Parts: sequence; C-alpha cells; structure tokens
Amino acid sequence: MNKKMVIILIFLLFSLGGCIQDYLVAPEGTTLYVNAYPTTIYYENDYSLITVTAFEASGRPIRDDVTVYFFTDLGTITSEAKTKDGKAVVKLYSDKREGTATVKVSMPGAGEQTVSIEIVR
Repeated sequence: MNKKMVIILIFLLFSLGGCIQDYLVAPEGTTLYVNAYPTTIYYENDYSLITVTAFEASGRPIRDDVTVYFFTDLGTITSEAKTKDGKAVVKLYSDKREGTATVKVSMPGAGEQTVSIEIVR
C-alpha cells in the first residue's frame, strides 16, 4: 500500500467512527416522569420547559446520553435531547395558535408519557 492509500484509509476509519455510535436505550424497568413548567403559556412568543426525569428500577437516575424523543400537536418543540444526570429538558414554543398542546415523550426501552400545556391568548 502506498502512503496516499494509507492516509485515505485512516481518514475513512475516523469518518466512520463518528457515525458508529452506541444506540443507548433505557434499561428494563425504567420509569419516566414528564413535567411542564409553566402549564399555561401565551400563544405568541412564550414557552414551557418540558423536563423528563428517568429512573432505573433500582431508583438511580438513568445514565447519561440516552436519547429522549419529543413530539407535539401544537406549537414547536425540539425533537430529541440526551439525558444528563437522569434528565432531559427541551422547550415547547407557542406558534400563534391557541389550544391544548399535547407533548408526547418517548424513550427507547422505557415507553411513552404525555403532558398537556394550555396555550392562551
């Protein structure tokens, strides 16, 4: 192998290493808690903090870097966040529509939970 091919191989290995990550899932028996604060926000330029707390069956907070997925039917929200010290936090932003936003939170291996936020004028 010549020097140029070795350099290309090394580059490819490092590039692929960034794509190959552990797909972390919650251990069996993990419990999810989801909280919104505040639970009522204004329909324009406001937000609610959505906090997910996850505990393993032993009662310890779940490990870091487990992905939590977020979905909403009203407003806008970041689609995912990673746990840190057992928690993942995102913001639900109002988008000039009124109603009740239902935020669904999903964590592989731990199931789903929902929380509702009122968006008012």
